[in-house]
Amino acid sequence: MNHRIAEIRFSIQPSEQHGLEIGPLDKPIVKPTEGDIAYLDHLSTEDLRIKYKDDPNVNCADIVEVTYVWGERTLAEAVGKTSVFDYVIASHVIEHVPDLIGWLQEVTEVLKPGGVLSLAIPDKRYCFDYLRNLSTAGDAIDAYLAHRRRPSVRHVFDHYSTAVVINTGVAWAGGIDVCSLQHLFGDNYPVRSATTILTGCPICRTRVDFNFIWSPHLPGKRITQHQESLYMSKRQLGQSQETSAAKASISDRSGRRIEKGERQSIPGERHWRTREDPFETIWEKELVPLLEQEAQLTGLTLWEYLEDEHAGKFPYSVLRTLQRRVKHWKATQGPDKVVIFRQSVPAGQQGLSDFSHPNTEITIQGEVFAHLLYNSALLIVAGAMSRSF
Repeated sequence: MNHRIAEIRFSIQPSEQHGLEIGPLDKPIVKPTEGDIAYLDHLSTEDLRIKYKDDPNVNCADIVEVTYVWGERTLAEAVGKTSVFDYVIASHVIEHVPDLIGWLQEVTEVLKPGGVLSLAIPDKRYCFDYLRNLSTAGDAIDAYLAHRRRPSVRHVFDHYSTAVVINTGVAWAGGIDVCSLQHLFGDNYPVRSATTILTGCPICRTRVDFNFIWSPHLPGKRITQHQESLYMSKRQLGQSQETSAAKASISDRSGRRIEKGERQSIPGERHWRTREDPFETIWEKELVPLLEQEAQLTGLTLWEYLEDEHAGKFPYSVLRTLQRRVKHWKATQGPDKVVIFRQSVPAGQQGLSDFSHPNTEITIQGEVFAHLLYNSALLIVAGAMSRSF
């Protein structure tokens, strides 16, 4: 099993669970012989073999037997029931769905409580979507509210007008020259493809159009010191900005800022209050003297005291603040605590040993035998030692 498949199957047990794999084609993540697995696709097995008969990347003889066909119906309707699967696998599928939110909801309906959805999602920086813009939350909400079951005109046009031939190895090395990228489709093809959406051509149900585009480097997350150090270490090894940024999980733009010294400020510990201190007027005057008299008082006891003495002024919502204040006072100004280092040694786990020079001389066949005396004592019970020489 290769690393990619192992990662996808990390949280599932095919031999013990009932699963569903969406869009397996000729390369299923879980094979029929490995467990109780059902397969779902947008066409039947026979139709898939007809569709891909001229595709050199698909071995039609290895296309799995499709259990369910999913298209205009919901997933629960296609499967025939809900809460039936322990896990659902979809490798390079979710980017093709017209309605991302609706798709996830339908998958949830067929999963048992606590079920697992395992996804493999391509990064647009290393595939033919290199020139595509990232999808936004607005794109997902628009598709969801429109109950979209087919790709929109915009998605179809964007896919065919920007798809390019990409060398994955060069992309990982950060050596892509955008100006030299070759488009996969001719000038007229994007318009013709988008037109089929308006005319309702049946091909729209089977065409492979990328509706949602991902990259793991989303804006808004603060760059950590580790990411900055990793980026600079890769740059010192001679790797490009793009490659170094990718390995540090930051954007190329953030990498350039780091090199210019325009790094983000790292928030430190806050030393100021963000709201008014509710105990400012009574802490030193009333509460500290009580703690000095009896250090065992708790925050709850002091709050009850305040309720009696200042009825209604200190609501229950400030109790946690008072407890933290009392805990800090005891740690910094309270009486010293007795510290005991208990020495409890289980029998047979500790002993003493030493070497000493003997007082008597030992000879063997008239020759003086130079030696040391070894003394070992093993703890048996508390206070008792067993000695051996």
